[in-house]
Amino acid sequence: MFKVSIVFGVPEWFAGLSRPYATEVGLAGSVLVNTIIKENRTKLHFSAYMTSQAQLFTLLLTLSVELSFGQLCPPPEDILPCYCVSDGHNIRVDCMQVDDIEEVRRGLQSVKGTKNVYVDFTKSRLGVLPSDLFKGLHATKVSFTNCDLKGIGEKGRSALEGLEDVIEEFSVHFSFSEDNELKFLNVSTLRALEVLEIEGNELHKLGNEWFANGPANLKTLFVMTNFLERIGDKAFASLTSLTSLWLTNNKFKVVKRSMFPSPAVNLRSLDLTNNEISSLPPEMFSNMPALKEVILAENFIQRIPETTWSPVWERLRSLYLESNPLECDSHIEWTFKPRRPLVLKAKCIAPDHRKDMDLKRIIDDKQMDYYDYD
Repeated sequence: MFKVSIVFGVPEWFAGLSRPYATEVGLAGSVLVNTIIKENRTKLHFSAYMTSQAQLFTLLLTLSVELSFGQLCPPPEDILPCYCVSDGHNIRVDCMQVDDIEEVRRGLQSVKGTKNVYVDFTKSRLGVLPSDLFKGLHATKVSFTNCDLKGIGEKGRSALEGLEDVIEEFSVHFSFSEDNELKFLNVSTLRALEVLEIEGNELHKLGNEWFANGPANLKTLFVMTNFLERIGDKAFASLTSLTSLWLTNNKFKVVKRSMFPSPAVNLRSLDLTNNEISSLPPEMFSNMPALKEVILAENFIQRIPETTWSPVWERLRSLYLESNPLECDSHIEWTFKPRRPLVLKAKCIAPDHRKDMDLKRIIDDKQMDYYDYD
């Protein structure tokens, strides 16, 4: 245990009470307190002796700052090959460049019984991660970054057994290579899971089986930079609690309304940036009453047809269509009358008289003309 306590301006009459109230600072703690007391002796006035016990207690609460580190962590030798850091309330177990899964298992047992554990694997060669690696732990967050993985959980079993009602955040970043593609991640049984991040992995197809049965409480899903080419027709349909869905920097061309919950009563942000999407289905935004932000930048969108966009147009706060070959001909005239999204980022490439013009400016100018005419 390593503790630090800083006590300012402690008077002489505090000398007899200092140790019960001040925190010991390892080898240096009593030296710090006694030094401060000695330095303040010459500054005392007789009236200080008359200070009440209540005033003393208030002084201690006001002038003492206690910082505790490591009190929740086990002895370093018990958690090897990982190490532990703590802020006094939660602990983080860092496993860097490890390759013996059984050694990791033994080390993790040393934090059994500790609440709110964050386990972070970095640059580790772990092969197929056993489903029961975290069983018995209270791990609310687990992450893998720049690891060498072949799978998370054995076939037919949950990815993180024992954490069904515990884990809230789970992330896999840059840990599945071309030789070991991520084909499936069984997270449906993780009832407490709210945030799932899958980034920078070799993941070419995300089928309906991924989220066929949830997790029902999932609120934020990031599937980014994974070379994703195909998405199942009902891939995210069961995720009724989703508020943010980011599918950025992939390679898929087709988007269907059936992929998403219906109704999607909680979905507020949909990010499809940098894919190969050329059009959206007419019913794309139907039954999405909470949607406030749509990001379609860096795709191949040419048109914004009324049938697709009118159900959500006036409700949107932000619409991003930058870096699309947008044609601003007569088909955009329907946008001149309704209230546009507050933030509208889009630039036209055609026709010639509107080339390089901002769609927002075109709409605003037309609405001003209508206003002047009225």
